[in-house]
Amino acid sequence: MSEQRDDKVRERAYEIWESEGRPEAQSEAHWARACQEIDAEAGAGDGSNPPPSTPGEGIDAIGEDGRSSAAEPLGRSDAG
Repeated sequence: MSEQRDDKVRERAYEIWESEGRPEAQSEAHWARACQEIDAEAGAGDGSNPPPSTPGEGIDAIGEDGRSSAAEPLGRSDAG
């Protein structure tokens, strides 16, 4: 069930990212917003569900072609 929730959050975060014009460095904010929206839809907005995975496995794994590349996530440029 957690994997299904992760998938929903990942898809929602991507939709948010696209709707905001694909800005850089907003993956964590998009991920958090997606979590809140998915929980609210599921009626679990009370915070009883732990957050899924990490943002790095969500929006940061979206390639330039707009497709998920979870098997080959993009590197983060903020390391170091």
